[in-house]
Formats: sequence, structure tokens, C-alpha cells
Amino acid sequence: MPALLSPENIALVAGGVSAIVASRDAQLRPSVMRAVGSRIRADGRRITVFLRRSQSQLLLADIAATGHIAVVFSDSPSHRTVQVKATAALQRALRPADEPALPGARRSMAVCTNSFSCCKCERQKSINTSTRSQA
Repeated sequence: MPALLSPENIALVAGGVSAIVASRDAQLRPSVMRAVGSRIRADGRRITVFLRRSQSQLLLADIAATGHIAVVFSDSPSHRTVQVKATAALQRALRPADEPALPGARRSMAVCTNSFSCCKCERQKSINTSTRSQA
């Protein structure tokens, strides 16, 4: 099976850039939240995003109900972005092995581990990428 993401896009996602997570409900109403961390498998076939549960209840409910998720990874200085979408996202609790993916988030928010959820995007439906040059 061919790679879904180029090595450059895998490197962008792995670089700790901003990640915005979105889904929708059955009536197609959107829900959106900024992720507090993310991780990508070296081959790019699995992406895990970490959300603060107390701020993401609607988004997590929509993902649980529909399985649909879209994540935009953005490097602000360069305006490079990668969007991934999946139709079978899974949720799980944060694990101790996930701690490295949350470099400053846990310290800056001073929250306990069980206040985070994460969603794994294993089957990416489509990939959109864009690059905009700086003016």
C-alpha cells in the first residue's frame, strides 16, 4: 500500500506544530478544538492527537458518535499546513507512554493525566496539503 503522507508532511506533523481537531454531529454541525499534543507513526499511517477532555466534550462526543475526524497541522512561521481526515477514529485514555507527546502542555495546564483523551486516526480518508509563501 502506498504511503498516504510524504516524508516532508510526516516531518511537519512530527515537529510539534499547532493541531486543530474537528468533527461533526449527525446534523452536520461542526465541533472544533485545539489539540494539546500529537504523535505520528514513522510511516505516517497512524496519528494520535491529544485533547483536554474538560474543553473537548462536544468534539469527543461527535467523534464517538460518527467516527469522523479532521486534523489540521500548521506551522505558523512558514504557513505550511497538512490536513488529515478519517472516518473511523478511535478514542482511548492517556497512557504513561504518551507523556513525551505532551512536552509543555501538562506543566502549563497543571492537570492530571485522566483529564486528557486522545483520538487515533488510523484510516486516513483524504489528505490535503498546502503551502503559502510568506509576503
